[in-house]
Amino acid sequence: MDYLSMTFKQPAAKWYEALPLGNGSMGAMSYGRFQNEKIELNLDTLWSGTGKRKENSNREIDWEFLRNNIFDEKYQEAEDYCRENVLGDWTESYLPAGNLKIDVKVPVLTEAGSYKRQLSFKEAIENVEFCQEGKRYQREFFVSMSEPVMHFIIIPARIVALKWNCPWKVRYTIRLLCLKKTDFLWRDRLLFL
Repeated sequence: MDYLSMTFKQPAAKWYEALPLGNGSMGAMSYGRFQNEKIELNLDTLWSGTGKRKENSNREIDWEFLRNNIFDEKYQEAEDYCRENVLGDWTESYLPAGNLKIDVKVPVLTEAGSYKRQLSFKEAIENVEFCQEGKRYQREFFVSMSEPVMHFIIIPARIVALKWNCPWKVRYTIRLLCLKKTDFLWRDRLLFL
């Protein structure tokens, strides 16, 4: 048992129940579904706004004036001075990179089945296990720290049972929905964005 983990008995229904995965540059929110999974993608290079320089070019900042206003409890004057002379134009925000929709053709989970979704903090891996009709399905998802790669693998029932790698087929549908025009390449069961 992994004591440094969070475990759930059902997929996420809302965004705040989804599990965050990322490496500081790229990120994802995973809902832990097999049917109609939505993985919300984020890249730190996608921002709203014009792309112009945001720094304040003022090099003559009167730090003593700012300190004195704070010490004299003239907070509004200090804030106004700071906005005018210190801060840059940082009003933009992250834009979503898109939503990756994955629909795996597995039986629908009923009360007779079981489900477990776990995020290991030690390994930084999300594992989902789904049992239905006597068959167990697994999936694994993580974001590499050393390479700009998100790894998502679905392990169908017969591979889980046999514990060895053999040719297999899983029926699935993948759709990438992006706000910005995005080039992607599909090769050898890998999706490159």
